[in-house]
Amino acid sequence: MKIEEIAVKLTAKFERGAYRGEVNGYEFQICSINAGFGIKQYYMAFILDRSLEASEMKAIRQEVGATGLFFTSAVHLNNTVLIFVRNPLKGKERARKLTSYFKDRSFKIVSKDIYGSNEEITNHKTISIKIQTGLKFNLVVPINEAIYKEKHQQEIAKIINEEKGNNNKVGGIIFAVIGAILGSIPSLIAYELGFMSWWLYIIVPFASFYSYKNAKGPLHRLVPLIIGVITVVVSLSMFLYTWANLAFYNDMTLGILLSDKKILPLFLSDLVFLLIGNLVGILFSAKIIYNKTTASKLKDLEENQ
Repeated sequence: MKIEEIAVKLTAKFERGAYRGEVNGYEFQICSINAGFGIKQYYMAFILDRSLEASEMKAIRQEVGATGLFFTSAVHLNNTVLIFVRNPLKGKERARKLTSYFKDRSFKIVSKDIYGSNEEITNHKTISIKIQTGLKFNLVVPINEAIYKEKHQQEIAKIINEEKGNNNKVGGIIFAVIGAILGSIPSLIAYELGFMSWWLYIIVPFASFYSYKNAKGPLHRLVPLIIGVITVVVSLSMFLYTWANLAFYNDMTLGILLSDKKILPLFLSDLVFLLIGNLVGILFSAKIIYNKTTASKLKDLEENQ
């Protein structure tokens, strides 16, 4: 279904740079997200004039239902609610529940400069926004161009200044290795018990990254690559350590153990499984990790200049 067809079913019209409609007097925009493989998903987006608290988001999920409901940030943290529109009629019904919640609590849709100033709205700007899954979509927000430019530059300067504190290169690497070792323990225990799971290898890069981040390692664009290399090296080392332990337990070296024609195929099959598991974990985590870096934040801001 095309966005024009969705707009008709939701009684929305194209104005101020977006398809807009109303539910219970609350304006929404229709936005689309490219979910990959040529699949487009459509959402009704309600931009509020303030951020939502965690307790409010929880209450909204209980009221409307958590499936197909997202909270994201249009300049301000968690000020936008998205409702997935697979079926326009059902989507509109969920929107009625959402806007009834808004109305009961006197929530308001943003109606002035997105930064909250009382200056005149001089334009409606299309900005790129990420949802929790890392997918991007566009929303149109009201701005005063002079204020938007000033605030935007302030945000860039703030992020650059914060990154200056992330200068512990050596410590970051050391803690990333420690984190990867800790993250490998579940897969190591599982292996000792006789089974392997790719899902357990997903833990390793995340544990490595958050240890690196907490140690104030530089959050540049190569961080996912660094974490990926550390993940493979640590996981492989832990794997070889397990086999070396087995050889030691049987009073032989690892080389002698692997010279056994019955043992070598088992070793190689487990090694291949380990490497594929690492690759799955790295690919799964790479984009999520990159989105947490300073490089990603600056790129997002540059896109919205």
